[in-house]
Amino acid sequence: MSQFDTQLSHLRDADTAHSVEIAPRTWWDGQLLEDDVFQCHVYLIESGNQSVLIAPGSLPTFTRTREKIEEVVPFSAIRYIL
Repeated sequence: MSQFDTQLSHLRDADTAHSVEIAPRTWWDGQLLEDDVFQCHVYLIESGNQSVLIAPGSLPTFTRTREKIEEVVPFSAIRYIL
């Protein structure tokens, strides 16, 4: 993303089946869970081999979450999990 849209209009039609850049080098890798009051909001801060994963989600959603993370960085690049 060369110029960031601070109005976030680029998120209106975001393909949530893939990693979504919500700010420069900050990605939403969560899941939209149908009929579930608890949604899965996983965030990745991309920083090479020092990347940070925030709220990694739950076991039932983790396989897809990992696939989305690996669209951005290799999973081995995650140094910190918060």
